[in-house]
Amino acid sequence: MTILKEQLIGIGEDTAVCRMEFAVDNAEEIPLIAGTVPRTIAPGSIVWDIATGEFYGMNSQGIWINQSTGEAVVPE
Repeated sequence: MTILKEQLIGIGEDTAVCRMEFAVDNAEEIPLIAGTVPRTIAPGSIVWDIATGEFYGMNSQGIWINQSTGEAVVPE
């Protein structure tokens, strides 16, 4: 996982809240992102899956949604 871009949009209780852009090797890495970034990831953040070229966006409930199919990324 690589952070491509981040924009500070506020301060939460104990962390910065950032809208972010990520690149991952494959979609299986997406559920792991929140645990590896010491910031709160804001809705509107995106992930680019390098293996397939798919994009995922975070909705207001904090769920990553495939932008082509509308399917949610479900942690295993």
